[in-house]
Amino acid sequence: MKKLFLLLIVCIQLASCNRDTDGDNVNDNDDKCPETFGLAKFDGCPDSDEDGVPDKDDECPDKAGLEKFNGCPDTDEDGIPDKDDDCPDEFGYEKYNGCPNYDKEQLLVSECLSSYNVSEEEISNILSDVNLTSDKAINYKMCDLLLDMIKRKQDFEHKQKMRELDEQGEVLRSNEKELNDGYVQAVYRQGNGRQYAVILKGGAKNPMYYLMQVLSGGEINTGGTTSLDETNFGAQQMWVRHKPFKIDATLFTMRLIDSSNKPFDFDNLF
Repeated sequence: MKKLFLLLIVCIQLASCNRDTDGDNVNDNDDKCPETFGLAKFDGCPDSDEDGVPDKDDECPDKAGLEKFNGCPDTDEDGIPDKDDDCPDEFGYEKYNGCPNYDKEQLLVSECLSSYNVSEEEISNILSDVNLTSDKAINYKMCDLLLDMIKRKQDFEHKQKMRELDEQGEVLRSNEKELNDGYVQAVYRQGNGRQYAVILKGGAKNPMYYLMQVLSGGEINTGGTTSLDETNFGAQQMWVRHKPFKIDATLFTMRLIDSSNKPFDFDNLF
């Protein structure tokens, strides 16, 4: 019985030694990544980007890189890994964080502006302001300043245009309000010298017609604008502009006679 028990323990230990949880042919006892399928040369650990650096030691496990950079790439081969390189696609220097020496390298003004959304007219105006031509060689720092100047100019012009649109909108709203407050829509003159005017309020959307008797102020004509108190059936003084949105006006005294949401028919009224 004792021998059987010892034999059972030995079998269990052998089974444990031969276990391979992730199925990568590296026994769990020798597998440093026992639950992840890997390679025998990396003690059972994977190398996802196949760069020769196992994932557990790879700082960039999804991008093929170099062992000296802990598995990270150096695309421009300037000795600075991409993850620490501000210009990973341009050969540069460590003191410039992987970027070129922009103070020394040069490009044409036309090349500088080709990457920016700017019209030919804007280019011409800007270059004229700074005394440059498109075939002039400048450094990258000057290019950045030039692009910043263009952006500032575009932002200023955009804001100025928006202000102008706001002002125009305010004028239109003001004009619409003036017309809606009171528009001399019709005039009727009797042979005895009496005058009547129909004032339209609310515009075409919400029209209300007010029949007014002109008591004084002279001859009134259609097309002017005014403002009336529709609750006052007594005499009220009203300035009537000769034409909408103009300053010239005449002071009339009128009396409200009637109101309607439909135009008045003078033939049936008088």
